[in-house]
Amino acid sequence: PMENVKPPFKVDIAGTFLYPQSLKEAREQYRIGKINPAELRAIEDVEIRNLVEKLKSTGLKVVTDGNFRSSSWPLEYFCALDGIDPHPQKKNVIQLTSRICVHRHPVVADFMFLTGITGGDLIAKQTLPAPSLLLSRLQKESLDQLRNFYPVMDHLYEDIHRIYHRIINAL
Repeated sequence: PMENVKPPFKVDIAGTFLYPQSLKEAREQYRIGKINPAELRAIEDVEIRNLVEKLKSTGLKVVTDGNFRSSSWPLEYFCALDGIDPHPQKKNVIQLTSRICVHRHPVVADFMFLTGITGGDLIAKQTLPAPSLLLSRLQKESLDQLRNFYPVMDHLYEDIHRIYHRIINAL
């Protein structure tokens, strides 16, 4: 689908944009239970399409979804991995619940949506948190569980490698 885009060119965006007001309102409505996940996703879809059109109209060749599907990046990315959950008492903290792996990650479906709306003249960009960030957060925020599930640290490094390899290949 990207046959009309010819690198090299400069990429001018990092990936995250400020939420449009309609998305801010929808996230609040979702938080308080007035809309369901499908309704929130439909609003995200509209705003991502709008963003892609705005980026395209400025002449950019690389576009992003603006991280419009995430309210807390990279926390949501990490918590979508099997074996990692948000800490029940501490905001923006992760906890290890088992050895980590990934079977399906929502970032892949989100990227497929983005690539489906770019046409043949844009490249879709996906931003992932660095593997080293996952490692450092686990070492900082989940040290007791880390020792239980990974008495040999090399096994953690191998699991992180497998996760990123699988997600990147899927993308």
